Formats: sequence, C-alpha cells, structure tokens
Amino acid sequence: MFRDGRLIVFLFTLILAQNTHAESLRLAVAANFKSTLTSLVDAYQTSRPSDIEIIPGSTGALTAQIIQGAPFHILFAADHLRPEELERRSLSRTRDTYAMGQLVFWTPGAVPKLDTFASPIAVANPRHAPFGLAAQQVLAKLKPTARLVYGNNVAQAFTFVQTGNVAGGFVSLAQVRDQNIPTEHYWLVPKRYHAPVTQQFVVMKNAPESADLFADWLMSPEAERLISDAGYLINTMGEHD
Repeated sequence: MFRDGRLIVFLFTLILAQNTHAESLRLAVAANFKSTLTSLVDAYQTSRPSDIEIIPGSTGALTAQIIQGAPFHILFAADHLRPEELERRSLSRTRDTYAMGQLVFWTPGAVPKLDTFASPIAVANPRHAPFGLAAQQVLAKLKPTARLVYGNNVAQAFTFVQTGNVAGGFVSLAQVRDQNIPTEHYWLVPKRYHAPVTQQFVVMKNAPESADLFADWLMSPEAERLISDAGYLINTMGEHD
C-alpha cells in the first residue's frame, strides 16, 4: 500500500511538471517579422515540442494591448522604443536586440526609381509601425511627389502593392525575400536615409519559464542564421551604406 501511495504521488508530480512545461506560449510579433518567427518556432519545436501561438500586428498596437493587460508572454517589436517603454512600466523582465530591420522600396515589374516615381506609394502608418517611420524619414530626404497610401502595418502596405492597388511601396527586405521577389524590382534603402530599425524583444514579467528558454535559444547560432537568411542584420554586421 505504501509503495502504491508513493507511485501515485510520483505520477501526480510528473503530470504537474508536464502540464507546467506544456503551457501555451503566446508570442506577439511585429508584422514584418511574422514569417521569420514562424520559421524560428518550427525549428525550435523540432527538438523541443511545445504549444506556441503567434499573434501578429503593428508594434504600437501590440504594445498598447500589453499595457492594457493582454496576456502575451513575449513581444517581438520592430523597434526598441516600445520595449523600452514596457521596461520602464515594469511590465517586462528581459529585453534584448534580436535583429536590425532593412527597408526596401518595392515596385513589381519595374525598376524602382523613387526620385521620378509619380504613382501612389504604400507606407505603413508611422505612428504605429517602425518601418513606416523609417519610410517617412526617407521620403523627407528624397521628397518624391507621389501620394501616400497608409497601411495599418508593414504587412498591409505589402498587400497594397502585391494586389496592385498601388504601384510601389516601402516594405521590409524580409517580406520581399519571403516571396522570392527579384532583386531588380526593389531598392534596398541605404542606412544613411533613415534611423536604424533596431528590433528588440521583451519577455513579460509574468511569463512562464518556457518564454525564457525560447528567448535564450533565439540568441543561438542556429536562430541567428535563420534570422540573417530571412533578410535581417544581426547586430550591425553587414550594414549597407
């Protein structure tokens, strides 16, 4: 009987541990990084089976949701300002840079020449989307005459161009690479035209341990290779002029 009791306690403890480990991990991600994060999660799960949910949106909107109590465990932002804000509000316990975003001007079926471009241009809303803010800085320097069409985030700006609603737009290099768009149809914007798109993540203060494990893995050579291949810079290596 005593052995049976110990066995029951052991099994109950094992089940509890498994349930804790299997807690669903909720990842909020800026629209530009969604496809890359999906690839990262797939790679992570090959050797670490886990329940992970990805929730995309604009960095500004996701940050506002977190401040209002949204139950996200990690935010992958497209800038460093919102993660810093969450840290100041004592809502996070870890903050780090995971990538440097690269901005492109994309014109399907044509050679991108922004200085002579007269058709409407798709841009992510600079109030919510860091890639939109970077695009705004480029436009302020080059002063094209084209009308601007704003998307809620860089994914919507990409869709505007992809569907033919506009003839060109500012999107991320990762997006055009993900769709195998020929290099002659986009212009990789030199970094001197806009402030760096420093993309940081934050692990929320009340996130489970599985969030820390995923964040640690994100800094591994395997994860950094996937991020680099997708079209992002790691730290400042390889930045274009």
